[in-house]
Amino acid sequence: MYSPQVIVAGETIDGVQFGVCRCPNEVGGDEHSIGRLYLSGPNMGGCGCKMPDATETLLIGAYEYLQADEGKGHLFEDVASNSNSDVNMGDDEIKKALSSLIAEELTQEDLQTLQDITNTPVSDLEKELLLQSPDFLRKVLSHARYIPHPTLNDKGLHLLRCMLAERVADSRRRKRGYHKHPDYELFMKDGILVKDFTQLTDQEMRSVMMMVSGLDEKEIPPLRWVNRPVTHIAGDAQYQMHVDTFHAAYKIWIYQNETTPEQGPLNYVRGSHRNTKGKLQWLYNVTIPPASHVLKEPSIRLNVDETLLGFDHREVMTTPANSFVIADTSGFHARGLAEPGTIRYAMRIEGPYDGGLPRKNPFVE
Repeated sequence: MYSPQVIVAGETIDGVQFGVCRCPNEVGGDEHSIGRLYLSGPNMGGCGCKMPDATETLLIGAYEYLQADEGKGHLFEDVASNSNSDVNMGDDEIKKALSSLIAEELTQEDLQTLQDITNTPVSDLEKELLLQSPDFLRKVLSHARYIPHPTLNDKGLHLLRCMLAERVADSRRRKRGYHKHPDYELFMKDGILVKDFTQLTDQEMRSVMMMVSGLDEKEIPPLRWVNRPVTHIAGDAQYQMHVDTFHAAYKIWIYQNETTPEQGPLNYVRGSHRNTKGKLQWLYNVTIPPASHVLKEPSIRLNVDETLLGFDHREVMTTPANSFVIADTSGFHARGLAEPGTIRYAMRIEGPYDGGLPRKNPFVE
């Protein structure tokens, strides 16, 4: 796995902003091999690494690093919408917004589940949150991946954000009538859909994207597809099951050819996009202080077998040719294992969202 050097702003060429990323030994052949980090444009989040024959291969996966770097004053605020500027509320308004979300979105069952895991009533956590600064509350109600705090995560802050984000997304879908879509029940159960691309019109694809994400039609990006091959490398951290962030996020692939186990296709745990009690208990265990892994890594990586959390075993998503796949990557997913150097081809949506849909503030309907 490579990691971009996010402290390097880079340059802009033909409207595309570049930074610096570190290429893995298996690709560059040098411990200090440097590549081009694409900070905008259709390859945003990719690391362009030189192969031994001097050609460039694009490694995918840096977008989560850009997300993880939120709020640190780097250049990515305009590129990946990683600032907290989407929370434009006054000091009193932000407190009212938090209390309203808790009162209106969480069910009694939700409140009891959170209390069972944390041994802290949500009402007590809410009181402590309201004593924090307005700027801290703006972070709580932003799409910042994780909010460090010496005591509040012990009392369930991260779990509260996960549950609120899920409930707001559920409400958004229903208010917009997306629960009437024929694939709604299946997606809500599994967190992933596989459809025949050749049987979908552009409007039908947009309808699927709107249903799964809750986005309005005008928020769906233009359906311009670009080829983004994935080159497998030894020891890639993407091989470990992980969740991208605390709220729903959507990635899309079109496989023009059949995908086989040997190509290392997407692995996904069906149903793990929902905040079940088992998943919330695991999240609590890994996000209470010191939470060093969560602070260091761009994603939260699964450190136990998913079946211990009440889910079925991961599924290797082999697909026939011309498959359209859309998945919520707040569910457990990983890149399938393959021999180093194996290339898996897929078409992705052009734009600055790692081949997926825009990630808006999850607390705003």
